[in-house]
Amino acid sequence: MHDDFVDRLLIDWYRHYDEADLKGARITARLVRLESFYSKRVDQNLAHFDITIGEFDVLAALKRSKEGRLTPGALLVDTLVSSGGMTNRINRLEKRGFITRNPDPDDRRVVLVELTEAGEAMLKQAAPAHFAVERSFSETLTDEEQDILIRLLKKLLLAEEARS
Repeated sequence: MHDDFVDRLLIDWYRHYDEADLKGARITARLVRLESFYSKRVDQNLAHFDITIGEFDVLAALKRSKEGRLTPGALLVDTLVSSGGMTNRINRLEKRGFITRNPDPDDRRVVLVELTEAGEAMLKQAAPAHFAVERSFSETLTDEEQDILIRLLKKLLLAEEARS
């Protein structure tokens, strides 16, 4: 197997800091580098639909919700963005007619965000294309390799979630 960007990066680090323990960097640097490639492909793909990944995540969270509507706070949890970022996304999606904001019938102090027919139509077009990008990202791995990677990434993620 050939050296990748991270191999070359680590060689440079060792040249300047030969006592450094860069074991963790062998994994994290590759995850970060892969994430940048993944984000670029996702952004390019969703640009065909004139939508960002953040907006897609909001629409997808609403579609997955049992009631078909969520509070902005619940959307924060389901999409892992800041409250300011969520407000901006909700505003943009509402302006485009993909969502509506309505008072909760049980508590008028609470606002519920709901997917519109236009939002459903957007998601119906964008989701298959998004899933195709996700599939293509791991297609160089066999099914068995994908299963192993899933288990290892899940182990890392569960450990980090437990620390949070």
